[in-house]
Amino acid sequence: MDDQKNNNMIKCVITDELMEFVDGSSSIKLLKQLEKKNKIKKIAYISLTSFDDDINKINIHSSGVDAIITKPCSRILLQKTLQNLNII
Repeated sequence: MDDQKNNNMIKCVITDELMEFVDGSSSIKLLKQLEKKNKIKKIAYISLTSFDDDINKINIHSSGVDAIITKPCSRILLQKTLQNLNII
């Protein structure tokens, strides 16, 4: 089991701020708590949002997200973001 904890299969989580049951920031906070509790290697978090104002971006950043992408998102922008985070 320890080997599995040290070698994450999940490198990145992409979430949307406007989900039906929980917003992206809340889900990222919960996932980060589980990551820490279970001593899992750091996972990169990307938040997709349709909000482009500074207040929402500050709130999203406070969740510990590694990158914010404003929708609509192009494949090129997503690929560039993943490269910047050393995911691909």
